[in-house]
Amino acid sequence: MSATLLQIASSLAWAAFDAARKALGQRLSPVPLLVGLCAGHTLPLGAWLAWQGLPPVGPGYMAPAAASIAVMALGVWVLLH
Repeated sequence: MSATLLQIASSLAWAAFDAARKALGQRLSPVPLLVGLCAGHTLPLGAWLAWQGLPPVGPGYMAPAAASIAVMALGVWVLLH
């Protein structure tokens, strides 16, 4: 039951995300939209972590994770320019 609800919620969230992306794409320039889309997932993730608690993470995780996000944002930025 909970897996089905998660699937429905995920589908609705992706549909809303796509509609928002298309609406914002008509009014904003690509770079601020890119930054918002790259950073926007941190709010739901932060709420989820606050609700579930922070999982145990090794000390060497943050640097590669931050580098991965930076490289992804840089790659999309280069693609736009």
